[in-house]
Amino acid sequence: MRKVIFIFFVLSIQISSYGQIDYTKQYFNGKSLFREGKYNLAMETFKPLLTSDRNNQYSEYATFYYALSAYNLGYKSLAKTNFNQIKTLHPAWDKMDDVNYWIGKINLEDKDYFQGLKILALVQDKNLLTSVEAMKAKSIGEITDAETLKMMHEEYPKDAVVAKVLATALAKDLTNAENKILLESLIKDFNLQRTDFIPEAPKTYYKDIYTVSVLLPFMVSTLDPSPTLKRNQSVLDLYEGMKLAVDTLG
Repeated sequence: MRKVIFIFFVLSIQISSYGQIDYTKQYFNGKSLFREGKYNLAMETFKPLLTSDRNNQYSEYATFYYALSAYNLGYKSLAKTNFNQIKTLHPAWDKMDDVNYWIGKINLEDKDYFQGLKILALVQDKNLLTSVEAMKAKSIGEITDAETLKMMHEEYPKDAVVAKVLATALAKDLTNAENKILLESLIKDFNLQRTDFIPEAPKTYYKDIYTVSVLLPFMVSTLDPSPTLKRNQSVLDLYEGMKLAVDTLG
């Protein structure tokens, strides 16, 4: 009986040993598959690392790359769920700007503009801000409804991208007095180029010397030396007046 119990105990230890995950090896295998673009295999490799464990130091990173793999495969809802899981379980993670970037990106792509702007406003990493602005410009630039853009501007009054897109929409109807007042305000507050939105007459430039050519219908064949008025007398008078003007200006 003791022998049987001893054998069972040894087998239990062996099974436990064989079943233990090498977290480091598992994570870097998944990372390698991700870099190779083998997103399905990467997800399967990262899956055992998603659960927090005191021996698992890769939970946040594994979940992040699992979500990115899902996004690259077109599973945006699954990706968003896992990004949000990081925010819930690891709110102090030092890569939270990246998490917010991807959640905001998915929201904008799904045309959930207000939520997307709200999440992207949390991004503070300067290395991401240029990409954030470009992403917002592309997505919000597709909105043509001025009323939607007005509500967006009211919600995010300091957002330069929203302001510029709204100004573009308002410029399409300058007959609306209210729109024109708001447009003028946007141009002033965000230092926008006025001529990009409101057409203006070009500036007048003066030259020191002008060369002028005039073509007049003298009708020479009808002229005669008589003292009476000619058929083209008005043209002749105009010509004489021009000669007088040239002499005066000279």
